Amino acid sequence: MGDTFGNTLTVLKMRLSLSQKEVAEIHLMLTTLPIPPMPVGLTMQYALLEDTEEKAAFEMATFTLVKDSLADDGIVNSHSIFAALSFFAKWSASTGTNPLQKHLDMQLKKDASLLRFIASVLDYNETAASYVSTDAKDAAILQLFITASQEWINTYLPENISITIHPAPKNKDIGFEHDLHIAMAHYCYSQGVLYNSKDSVLMCKVHDGLYSDFLEQQKNTAEDNAAGEDAREKIHEHMEIAAMYSQFPYHKMMQLCFDRLLQDCLYGHKNPNSDCDVQQNARDLLKMSFANYKAMTSKSACIEPPHMTACSPACGARTHQITPAMPFVCVESASDTVSVGKSATSADIESTSDTVSVGKSADSADVESASDTVSVGMNQLRESMHMHTNSAEFHVSMAAILDLFGSFLDWFESTFTARLYDFSCLLLNSRVE
Repeated sequence: MGDTFGNTLTVLKMRLSLSQKEVAEIHLMLTTLPIPPMPVGLTMQYALLEDTEEKAAFEMATFTLVKDSLADDGIVNSHSIFAALSFFAKWSASTGTNPLQKHLDMQLKKDASLLRFIASVLDYNETAASYVSTDAKDAAILQLFITASQEWINTYLPENISITIHPAPKNKDIGFEHDLHIAMAHYCYSQGVLYNSKDSVLMCKVHDGLYSDFLEQQKNTAEDNAAGEDAREKIHEHMEIAAMYSQFPYHKMMQLCFDRLLQDCLYGHKNPNSDCDVQQNARDLLKMSFANYKAMTSKSACIEPPHMTACSPACGARTHQITPAMPFVCVESASDTVSVGKSATSADIESTSDTVSVGKSADSADVESASDTVSVGMNQLRESMHMHTNSAEFHVSMAAILDLFGSFLDWFESTFTARLYDFSCLLLNSRVE
């Protein structure tokens, strides 16, 4: 690929493409992230980005964001920013020193941001009575989600890039056919599936009602076809229920997303040692999660090589896995797995710290571990064959399978493919010269 920023032909070593697996991972991250798609305006600063390849990757990743920001309403979908920065992070992973450590630090920042997000949800719930109008509540929830979105964006950014978001001035004018309205409807469906796969306390009554309407519609269609009437195309659950969600205004769906999150924060986990009310119980669990997080980051700092500097919880740390007591279901956590909010025990912390491996070559233990990962993934795939493809269990199982095989492919790529790719680029550059 030619360098468009200079007159001399150079070959970019950076891979500016995405595999189907990588696209699927990003899509899964967006649909399970507890932050819904928000209407934002944005400002980007990257003049200090001097590396030609990294600049090319950033401009390609953010091209559609610039285009959306210049549209008539100036509304940019916050999920589009997340996706663009995920692309950029993958494309630029090979730049700089210790790319694996950079990736791990990013994931730890994400966990910290989610914990702070939970705290902000609980803070809002304690002050909700002070909002005298629906518009005031909507504005407060909008700002809460946008603040969380800004924190999530910051986890991707190197020091020489700045992206700042704010509520889009025309956020109240989002029509029923607007791209963001459609995106929110599909997000509400995906989140509804996730929450209704949990226990009855967390089930969303809105989603349950729409699902019942879908089953009735499906039954009527089957009866019409059996009666010899015009056969309709097979109806798909996702598309049909998303269409039902799209009958609600955007801000109503945003309120629904918040109500689900609040319910999850308050009732998603129970502290067996707590006899307090649900709000205090949620605070106690959050305090435990922050303590677990700090224990993990401080422990990982102790096992760093001498030349590394430990980071505070807010800016990342050197570790591979952490499982704080987060109620949200989110794929892109520190371990890149689907987290359903199990608390981190001392055994988890000990086990996690032992899995840290930075910059090691593939030895027999690495190969055995990768083989075990593939074996677990195959067993999970076999167990899911009998599940209904539209069931919540199937979605969760597929997410776990994606993670298992994704981990294996990441290991294989970092151990073998990346080195072969670098060697190929070296040969190609030699030929151009």
